[in-house]
Amino acid sequence: MDGRVARRLRRDPATTNMGIIAMTALAVRDDHVRARHAGCDAVLIKPVLPKAIVETVCRYVERPVVGVPALFQV
Repeated sequence: MDGRVARRLRRDPATTNMGIIAMTALAVRDDHVRARHAGCDAVLIKPVLPKAIVETVCRYVERPVVGVPALFQV
């Protein structure tokens, strides 16, 4: 997904409040800033631990998950 998709999701009333999480292989600050400017709520930089994915996703779902499932413990 690129910035255009994030902006489109933000403009659509049906998805305007949906959490958008970008994942990038580049740890360049510019990528992080561009993703946030495009409307992403969070940016994960690869390689990313499964626990970090679960915790980040849990911040943006309606029903919070208590704790991290054992499968994702590292």
